[in-house]
Parts: sequence; C-alpha cells; structure tokens
Amino acid sequence: MLWLYFLSINQLTKKHSIQAVALEDKVIGDIHRLYELIDSKSSSLLTHVSLMVTVCTFFVDDSEKNPVVKSLLLVEAFGYLTVALILLFCLGLSMYKAPSKLDDMRIYYVRSCRFRAAGYSVALFITKILTVMILFTIALKLCI
Repeated sequence: MLWLYFLSINQLTKKHSIQAVALEDKVIGDIHRLYELIDSKSSSLLTHVSLMVTVCTFFVDDSEKNPVVKSLLLVEAFGYLTVALILLFCLGLSMYKAPSKLDDMRIYYVRSCRFRAAGYSVALFITKILTVMILFTIALKLCI
C-alpha cells in the first residue's frame, strides 16, 4: 500500500472513478459490502487480540517465579501476535490493485474476498483457543 502514496492526483481520481462505475454492478457492490463486513469484524477482533497481548505480557512480568506459567504466557503472546498479523492482512479494500476491466475486477474481488474471509475464520478460531487457554494459564498462575 506504500505505492499508493506515490500516485498522482490524476491517477488517484481515475482509480476512484473506475471503482465508482464498478460499484454500480450488483456483484461488485455485494462483494464490496462483504469486504466492509470482514473489515469491521477483523478490526474488532484485532482490538481483542491487542488487549490479550497486553494481558499476556503483563502477567509474564509477574510470573518470574514459575517458569511453566511464564513459558505458557509467552507462547500465548506469540500466538496472539501471529493472529494480529493474519488480521492485518484481512483489513482494507484492495481497490487500488484491482484491474480496470469489469470482468477481471469481479474475479479479483471474489478471490480477494475469499482469501480475507478464510483468514478471518482462521484468526477467529485461533483466538478462541488462545482465549480459553489463557484463562487456564491465569488460573494455574493464581493457584501456584
């Protein structure tokens, strides 16, 4: 996305006008709404993941006495950071990379949307496992 900042105003305006025409197409309009849904869900899950990374690192500092709990918390923090990376790939609409022809644009958006939806599903599944795992780790920390 860094190259986006190097586009001239005319190139940026041309890309936006192509996308405006494309959004009038029913298929591309529906896919665009799906993109927005994945984007909002990914950003809210990313907020949860960021908070859980903070919780893990907070308890790692406090768990110097027990190496097992400390190792579990570090593994969980690494898992959450991996999930955050997956979620960052799910964010944003790649309209600036889309081809100009309408048929190619449909294919591009469908593939990209499937990829992002799969990434979000994997991130959600891993987050559920890590969240349950951290509950047991904190309980173990409090019991020891």
